[in-house]
Amino acid sequence: MAEHGNGGNGPRGGRGAGDAGRGSRPAQSGGGSFRGTGDQRRTPRSAGGAGAPDRDRRPRRDHDGSPRPPRDRDAGRPRRDSDAGRPRRDSDHTPRPPRPAGDEAAHRYDDPPLPEGVEPKQLAPEVRRELSTLNRSTADAVACHLVAAGMLLDDDPEAALRHAKAARSRSTRITAVREAVGIAAYQCGDWSQALGELRAARRMGSKSALLPLIADCERGLGRPQRAIELATGPEAEELEGDDADELRIVAAGARADLGQLEQALTVLSAAPTDPDRTGSTVARLHYAHAETLVALGREAEALEWYLRAAAADTEGVTDVEDRIAELGGGATLAEEYDCLLLDLDGTVFRGGEPTPGAVDTVAGLTSRALYITNNSSRGADEVAAHLNRLGFAAAAEDVATSGQIAAGLLAGQLPPGARVLVLGAPSLAAEIAAVGLEPVRLAVDEPAAVIQGLSTETGWAELAEAALAIRAGALWMTTNVDKTLPSERGLLPGNGSMVAALRAATDAEPQVAGKPGPALLTAALARGDFYAPLVVGDRLDTDIAAANAAALPSLMVLTGVNSARDAVAAVAEQRPTYLGHDLRALNIGAGRLAIGPQPCWDVTVDGATLTVSAAQPEDDDADGLSVVRALAAAVADAGLARRPFSVTAGDDTAAAALQKWSLLGTWNDVAAPAMD
Repeated sequence: MAEHGNGGNGPRGGRGAGDAGRGSRPAQSGGGSFRGTGDQRRTPRSAGGAGAPDRDRRPRRDHDGSPRPPRDRDAGRPRRDSDAGRPRRDSDHTPRPPRPAGDEAAHRYDDPPLPEGVEPKQLAPEVRRELSTLNRSTADAVACHLVAAGMLLDDDPEAALRHAKAARSRSTRITAVREAVGIAAYQCGDWSQALGELRAARRMGSKSALLPLIADCERGLGRPQRAIELATGPEAEELEGDDADELRIVAAGARADLGQLEQALTVLSAAPTDPDRTGSTVARLHYAHAETLVALGREAEALEWYLRAAAADTEGVTDVEDRIAELGGGATLAEEYDCLLLDLDGTVFRGGEPTPGAVDTVAGLTSRALYITNNSSRGADEVAAHLNRLGFAAAAEDVATSGQIAAGLLAGQLPPGARVLVLGAPSLAAEIAAVGLEPVRLAVDEPAAVIQGLSTETGWAELAEAALAIRAGALWMTTNVDKTLPSERGLLPGNGSMVAALRAATDAEPQVAGKPGPALLTAALARGDFYAPLVVGDRLDTDIAAANAAALPSLMVLTGVNSARDAVAAVAEQRPTYLGHDLRALNIGAGRLAIGPQPCWDVTVDGATLTVSAAQPEDDDADGLSVVRALAAAVADAGLARRPFSVTAGDDTAAAALQKWSLLGTWNDVAAPAMD
């Protein structure tokens, strides 16, 4: 069952030193060998980057510089004493008093003092069995130092290393002991010593998945290429589950060390997606994915992955909550982007009325606002004049229309002066003339192309002329395929409805200049030097699909065609980054608007059933849409967007929130794929 929770508030840790992919060291899976009977996996230390250490830590004679202590005669040998199990006796055959555990040995070996309460029996049973080749006193001493190393590893790794080395001084042939020294040295950032010990443990037959740690030590020693070779070698192919993902994190970090951020992202993206998974490994995998996206300048996408990391981080091993706050909590959504590509019909206005709060919101923007519209019934100057009448400040150069794009596309495919039959408004004919083509209205003029755009004057006669020209071989270009047009009275037939009539009459398919293709967005962005644009629109199948086609983040508003219910079931190519009521959402922090796990809600996925429960008071749910965002993320993660599914409430609070948006019940009306 998948849990989409609030992520928890973990300590700082797991974040790299400013470069993606170096977010956190691998979980030290060999740690169970000396951590007693508890958790068999090590959680990661706080990472300060994985570059070469700041001093030479190569081991000397016995790693700590001291002469090697005398080796216990019985170390590593099977006990074959015929008196095994009997009390030891002096020469007069009187029993010897029991030797104090550790006192004499500690003096002999110069051991660090054991923490209070440490006992040999606290060591994991499978490791105790491995110590059975040692005599009893040696085995107990080794066990105590391994337990102490495990206890101290998180808070005092240097002390943990001293205890692990004390265990090693008594027996160098015990695999668990070599693992313990390697892991403690790794935790201290002593990559050279860690590498030597972990390799020794592997040669001795360790059953722990040490390859991620070994590869990361290579990174720490400044050999990222060697880490990549280990991560792509035959032994790596044998790893699965968390162990495979730990190695992915290391490999991505090595790619990032080499400046290969796109390759790092490819490595992380190869991890299988499983909405059921939580825990430190998957949390850090998502975290590394987010950090890589940040390094690539794709912060909107990064925020979604930080939210995924928060949901998976049930153990609090990352600083993901801080990262979410840094990325989206301080600034408003509009302030995160330097250019806002605003759809018009249904987003900025509906017919002759602005949408709620639109005029004041746009007036307060510090980012550049560009207006993009699929509606070709008016030219850019006419659109700007209409915006000014509604209270917006706009000039023709702030407007990009699908008519402009369509005319430009035709000019690139036809010779200068070619005739184009215009099925649309006079403004569309003007766009054709502006690019050096000749607009005509009749099929008898033998046009080389037909261009179709929205016009309230289009009737049967106009459609008939276009059909005849298309059947005669004319190229067919349409400005958009929007089925409906939002107005203050409701949804009216759009250009796509008339495109459908011509499609039925000709069995032909048009080229589409406007959204959902990316050309309109690309042309608009060419009007400036923008590094962080955001698309804002009301339609999933055009505005949001175009944003995704152009690899841009998007905000979906609920003032036009599509509803909150539509956003929940949106397929991947139509899925928005953010969701808000209207343009006033631009004044809210990005973190609160992002589609992803939400602090207020837990969403459990069991097959095709999603159960939503309240997780905490709805302090962060000022706009009432957080339940929609959480549910949309869960549907996407579970791969249910194209399949029927059911939504249930786990409590009354969730039931009320879901009912507000008509989200309860069985969903058979799942979203359709994006239009061509």
